[in-house]
Amino acid sequence: MRPSSAQPWAVVRRLILLFTIFLVLPLGLSASDPELPIVGRNEPTLAVLDALVVSFLKQNRVPGAAVAVTRQGRLIYAKGFGWADVIGKHPMAPDSLFRIASLSKAITACAIMKLAESGVISVGDHAFPYLEIKPFLPPGTTVDPRLDRITIWQLLHHSGGFDRLQSFDPALSNLEITRTLKVAPPANPTDIIRYMMGRPLDFTPGTDDAYSNFGYLVLGRIIEKASGKSYEDFVRAEILKPLGISDMRLGRTFQEARVAGEVSYYSARHPEPGPSAFGDGRRPYPYGVWCLESMDAFAGWIASPIDLMKFANALDPSRPSPLLTRSSIEQVFARPETTGYYPDGMLKEIYMACGWYVRTLSDGRKVAYHRGLLDGTSTLLVLGGNGMNWAVFFNSDTGSHGQELALLMEPLIDRALGSITQWPSYDLYGEFTGRPPSETQTCQ
Repeated sequence: MRPSSAQPWAVVRRLILLFTIFLVLPLGLSASDPELPIVGRNEPTLAVLDALVVSFLKQNRVPGAAVAVTRQGRLIYAKGFGWADVIGKHPMAPDSLFRIASLSKAITACAIMKLAESGVISVGDHAFPYLEIKPFLPPGTTVDPRLDRITIWQLLHHSGGFDRLQSFDPALSNLEITRTLKVAPPANPTDIIRYMMGRPLDFTPGTDDAYSNFGYLVLGRIIEKASGKSYEDFVRAEILKPLGISDMRLGRTFQEARVAGEVSYYSARHPEPGPSAFGDGRRPYPYGVWCLESMDAFAGWIASPIDLMKFANALDPSRPSPLLTRSSIEQVFARPETTGYYPDGMLKEIYMACGWYVRTLSDGRKVAYHRGLLDGTSTLLVLGGNGMNWAVFFNSDTGSHGQELALLMEPLIDRALGSITQWPSYDLYGEFTGRPPSETQTCQ
């Protein structure tokens, strides 16, 4: 079931998925959770993936996960493990919706490249003069003269001059910004940009790189001005609709605003409430300590792993794309000049491309990936460079030893996929477009 605008078959599909539990294994998440529901098509040749995820959830005491794998563009694996909602005992479905956190940056980068292809903007344009936003300047301060030289291209590559480790991350300082600007909380994206425009840069643009949520927040506003649409409307029309993705949307902060099919979020790293970004006391970390609506272009989307597989396949350089030209896709993943190299000229083993990290393996294969982390969610999207793409989403953030779940899972699932010698020939995408699963069974 999805929001009320969904077609009737979508309701039937979700009911079928929720009651099609193919495997139930001991999990031991707690004394009250002796069994683990698994929803999805049973495929013996891919049993190593089932065993891996079950073991991982048990070891790290994670409520639930959803995993999707494509091979040569075909969806060969899509399963939900554990609980989408622990209290309500709602099993995780293969198409459950999650906050994807920083995987949103790949979506934003693609939208920018789409606008650049159309000629509406150029990636060499200066970002802040284009926006024409008036900065907030405390008495006695001036705008850093380097600000107006920051290009869209530099923001895409995290080389715009903003380093949250040297100063701070404005995305997580919402209340401080509203108090300084004397506006009602929470701070919206324009408030955050005005505030940051009055602060000095952390380094000269283009000379270094540092992961920047703020840079992608700015890119979201460039998309809005260039397209004449809201950021969400442009992405849904120009990126998601051509891929047949209808359920993906920007998420909402509060638990009661979750859409149908969206999971509940459980923070292991911050189990106690914290100060609300909305100025109303204390709230659970996943539901109000930060404002998801203000994070739209860098961390705001909710999606299923299946949705992200459609997106990843559209950017796979080995396949024709309905979104971007081959030249644009090459630019998305290309090693950036200067910041793709160490100061001595040596190649960086991992570099930041446009919304992706890129790693070159010993066999010459390039792997593009991104992880996302918010309180209550940890996500991972991988383009394997060998025709294999995959995504794994969790509705919690860290494992039993405080490590990021997606970071822990990445080498494990890569190794598991590498051990598989026989692959299914079917394509599961049809099972998520209104037709019921082709195979059902229940194992105790």
